[in-house]
Amino acid sequence: MSGMMNWQQLLSDARWGSRHRITASPQKNRSNYDRDYGRILFSSAFRRLQDKTQVFPLGRNDYVRTRLTHSLEVAHIGSSLGMLAGEWLAKKGSLPSPIMPSDVATIVSTACLAHDIGNPPFGHFGEVVIGDWFKSHLDRLSYKGRPLSQWLDRQMKADLCHFEGNAQALRLLTKVYRVDSAFGMDLMPAVLNTLVKYPVDSTRVDKASADVKLHKLGYYKAEEALFGALASATGTRTVEGFCRHPLTYILEAADDIAYATADLEDAYKKGLFTLDEFERFFRDTLEAKKDDWGLNGGQVKKSAEMIDELTRLRERESSSMAAFQRWIAYARHWLMYTAAFGFVPYGAGQTDSYSAIMEGTFRREIMEGTFHGGSIRILKAAMGRFAYDSEGILTLELAAQTILTTLLSRFVPAVLYLDAGDDAPEEYRPTAAEKKLVKLLSENQLACYRADAEGKDEGYRLYLRLLLVTDFISGMTDSYAKNLYQELTGIY
Repeated sequence: MSGMMNWQQLLSDARWGSRHRITASPQKNRSNYDRDYGRILFSSAFRRLQDKTQVFPLGRNDYVRTRLTHSLEVAHIGSSLGMLAGEWLAKKGSLPSPIMPSDVATIVSTACLAHDIGNPPFGHFGEVVIGDWFKSHLDRLSYKGRPLSQWLDRQMKADLCHFEGNAQALRLLTKVYRVDSAFGMDLMPAVLNTLVKYPVDSTRVDKASADVKLHKLGYYKAEEALFGALASATGTRTVEGFCRHPLTYILEAADDIAYATADLEDAYKKGLFTLDEFERFFRDTLEAKKDDWGLNGGQVKKSAEMIDELTRLRERESSSMAAFQRWIAYARHWLMYTAAFGFVPYGAGQTDSYSAIMEGTFRREIMEGTFHGGSIRILKAAMGRFAYDSEGILTLELAAQTILTTLLSRFVPAVLYLDAGDDAPEEYRPTAAEKKLVKLLSENQLACYRADAEGKDEGYRLYLRLLLVTDFISGMTDSYAKNLYQELTGIY
């Protein structure tokens, strides 16, 4: 990317929907960024996150995080980090008038609030199940005598076979969630672009790349033009493609800090490890991985100090639970502190990342290279060691696979001939049962399909009908997916 991105463009508040095209809030002391936060908070799509799995299966009287509580925690952390970044930018003279540091905080917290809004039921495993189903069925199912795969181009197939909640979030917010605007929630470009952690299409995903933005897809082909316009509006388009919005790095850090601490706390409450086991794992991992991770002496010392604090708290607190909860709060504080100074270019021992971020050339997460870059990697590894293979999660995943594959196997065939007229050959018309299944789809989802399909060729319309099914299923709560599965299979 030639030159630096500028905050005038990056913080654009120009709405696309004609009914909402305003540059100043009609309410005193309430910015457009505040309005966007409210649009997400009061949406049904956000409310449904209360019945979607974060990591652990949801029980009747359980205390673990849901997708909703996780999103609220990420938003809080993001707001704090955004305020620190905004204050530094204001001091530097980089914030365009009348933008305030609090506006930066609100942009980040709003994007954080919405970051999981496109995730399907049953946690991240639900994404895997949907993608795997299409991988195994695009050649098995046929449309007008030809396998579905022969109707789709490379990107269309990759979109379906690598279903991604991040790309689904952009699609939901800009298209599928239609209340009074053809632009979905009609959020501001600054908020939408901050949300897109992976500004690449499905054909460019490279999970092994050193560039973090290539690890997942950020938009489907159906939203490619929309995202291009979004990048142009905010100044993140490059000659090679797109770079991340600078505030995306803060959102990513907030998400990592939230799940690395809160999900670990939930795992401990479930009895998946003892504090002796955790301390031993933390110290052993630090020693074994410090060279592989390129940690310097100062970083190793800070991580050692973090786990030493847990040892001290265990000696002082009346219970192991109280000690661990206090330690989680302590760890979260230091992770937030180092994340903030991984973004702005000052602080003792911190790496100056800001210039590379603003040039669009920064390739890693902002936590890397900070004093606690090793600490957060150990916390993430601890979840893999103690939680992800636990009985409850494995049971959830087995149930999710059965439920989601059954729903996909019913609804995908039901939409294949959705556009067929009465004059179509009988074999190319939906059955009575398929028509009933289509009636279960929401009007918003059908309206999105009809608008996008108008004037498109047959292969592209087929692709959009397949997205119609993923829109429907990804919008389900865990309970609705389970109940619908039971009803369709005759389990009462």
